[in-house]
Amino acid sequence: MMKIGDPLEKCDETCAEIQKEIPRPKFVLLMTCITRTLAFERMRISRDIIRKYSSVFPTFAGFSCYGEQIGRMHCNQTLVSVVIGE
Repeated sequence: MMKIGDPLEKCDETCAEIQKEIPRPKFVLLMTCITRTLAFERMRISRDIIRKYSSVFPTFAGFSCYGEQIGRMHCNQTLVSVVIGE
């Protein structure tokens, strides 16, 4: 499985990229792959990730969903963001 680096650093990078493209986001909907949710829980960083989002986005909501699967094997760890701004 591909290693993407430190999830907290990637969260900061993601938030910065979103702010660069949409400087004043009003609402962000985050759909994260269930394997990311489970990994963050195992790493005990779920609250840290949520804190980072809440410090950057005035209003956001998120939920875990299933990503791509090959048969019974879950093979993706994605985050999809829908950002609505001015």
